[in-house]
Amino acid sequence: PRLRARIVALGVTSLFAFYAFTTALRALEWSDPLTLSATNATKRPDSSSAQYDYARILLASTLKGDPEPMRKRAFEILDRMAANPSADAVHNQLLIVTSAKLGLPIKDQWWDSLIAKLQARPISTVDVSALGALLNCLDAKICPRDIEHFKEAFDAATSHPGGYAQLLTLHARFALVYLGDLELAERQFRSAIFLSPTDAEARANLVTFLIRTGDLKAAALELQTLRNMNGLGNLDGRLLELEIQLRKATGIDDESHKLLFN
Repeated sequence: PRLRARIVALGVTSLFAFYAFTTALRALEWSDPLTLSATNATKRPDSSSAQYDYARILLASTLKGDPEPMRKRAFEILDRMAANPSADAVHNQLLIVTSAKLGLPIKDQWWDSLIAKLQARPISTVDVSALGALLNCLDAKICPRDIEHFKEAFDAATSHPGGYAQLLTLHARFALVYLGDLELAERQFRSAIFLSPTDAEARANLVTFLIRTGDLKAAALELQTLRNMNGLGNLDGRLLELEIQLRKATGIDDESHKLLFN
């Protein structure tokens, strides 16, 4: 009995030691985002999100130590996932934006596979985020003014029924600023509101568009609708900004403005 008790005690001690060891390893992983993301990516080689997170953290970590091995590994991951039709378009986006920031060549195949992904399946919120990041890169004059590829990407993304208000707003902004297509821009701004009538920012974007294109009466009507949505007062700042824009556009004093547009 004593021997058996010792064996049991030894087994319990060993089990606790094993759990303590694995817990310590897991704690070490969690304490280091790079280690954690590397472990997760290794366990899930076909996971679009796991591979993206690992590549993103690798790129962020290039600020520490020798950047080249990490950057090379990140580009290998992104290149592989960009070519994978089942992976999210965000891999292509990160390749394009990072290459632009580093002054590296941007490959046509990254754009081609991104457009093919957007064309092949309904758009996800991740895809919308990717297009938003690309447009921001273009706005900041970091990404090359590759209007044709951008146009093809937005055409592909908006070719599916339904969609997201944010996607249509991005498309409207691109059409306005880079294509000079006022008809398309207005249609997409209004489609965004149709999809999400309570989206205050989508309506505010339409107000700004109408002011800039000189349709001040329509702008005033949309602004009034926005005022009606401001029950809690959380739109006060945005409303004031738009009201100032409209007053400047009309070129009249406050009292005359109220008579005409309120």
